[in-house]
Amino acid sequence: MASVSPYILMWITLSIGVLAILSYANRRISLELTSVSILATLLLLFAIAPLQNDVGENLLNATDLLSGFANPALIAVAGLLVIGQGMVRTGTLDVVSDIILRISRGSPGLAFAFTLCLALVVSGALNNTPVVVMFIPLLAALAERLGRGVGRIMMPLSFAAILGGMTTLIGSSTNLLVSGTIVELGLPEIGFFDFTIPGLVLAGIGILYVQFIAPKLLPERSPEPQELHSASGKQFVAQFTIENGSELVGQKAI
Repeated sequence: MASVSPYILMWITLSIGVLAILSYANRRISLELTSVSILATLLLLFAIAPLQNDVGENLLNATDLLSGFANPALIAVAGLLVIGQGMVRTGTLDVVSDIILRISRGSPGLAFAFTLCLALVVSGALNNTPVVVMFIPLLAALAERLGRGVGRIMMPLSFAAILGGMTTLIGSSTNLLVSGTIVELGLPEIGFFDFTIPGLVLAGIGILYVQFIAPKLLPERSPEPQELHSASGKQFVAQFTIENGSELVGQKAI
């Protein structure tokens, strides 16, 4: 194992981070491949050139690098994603969509405003990541009913969820991660509402920008026929069983 300066390891790690961002932005490289490659590269890097203190102790081994997968914050966010997807699959959000349409009386502007405000409030009580997952089909359904494109409303939804997530400890994944790290360091634990006052100030100003200015700056995107296909080039195979006596026996696939 080679002895490498911590500053060199720091710059190598930052370089890996930059390459990771470029790889995530490249649609021809799958997200899974990028994620696994980053993890494998970091494990290999710190196995060949371990980060050691003055007495030769390894400060960052494989256990430390992989411990993030067992972080309670990550498990909490994953669980909330399951809850959010469950609400989508059970049709719970269809009721919310009908209520918003009745309140807005068919006005696209009011329906959009109510949806963003609802996403902001729910993000503080749930978590902004699953909230976006939950509200994407809701906004898509509203846009379809009101005859409005979704190109200018999906990104404001993300902004509104981020603003709402800043108001509580559980509202943002980063808040949860920082809180867990502080506890591990032996510092006082962050309270659930410690972010609320500054978060409400930022959210109040930000939601006005998201509602009235952001949609005008975003381009209107119309899906083209070729965009309906997977950009990753993946192919999927479906298998159907045709029983004896079926009308499909002997027919050819078109």
